[in-house]
Amino acid sequence: MARRPRVFTWSDGFHRYFVAETSRAKALAAWGFDRDLFREGAASEINEGPGHDAALARPGEVIEEVAGDIRELAAAAPEKPKPKSSGKALATARKRLAEMEVKLAALDADHQAAEADFAAREAALARERETADRRHAEARATLRERLGEARAAVKAAAG
Repeated sequence: MARRPRVFTWSDGFHRYFVAETSRAKALAAWGFDRDLFREGAASEINEGPGHDAALARPGEVIEEVAGDIRELAAAAPEKPKPKSSGKALATARKRLAEMEVKLAALDADHQAAEADFAAREAALARERETADRRHAEARATLRERLGEARAAVKAAAG
């Protein structure tokens, strides 16, 4: 079953915009916004009024009306843009970025050195294991030969 549309609205100070959609995300998309006007407090859901009824009559279509009251115009005026960062702030940010890149490169170099050390130790351990295996095989062969001689001696003495 399809969800019932809800009516959402926002104002740029001169116009009010309404849309009937099933979610806030779809309302933002219908208005053409990437940022969340709801989280900023610029948009809201409404449950009554002429804009509400007009939006429900045409779901998914953006309904626009001229904002009528001067107090409403003042309250809905767009936010002042944030001042751009100063050159000093930009220089500080770039310096921090360069420091972090140097730290990352040093970390990667340390890790590569550790990996090389592990590989060398593993190779030495493999050689040590081969030597131990070879000695074991030689000693076992000698003992099996002597065991065979001892069995032959017991058989000859018993026989």
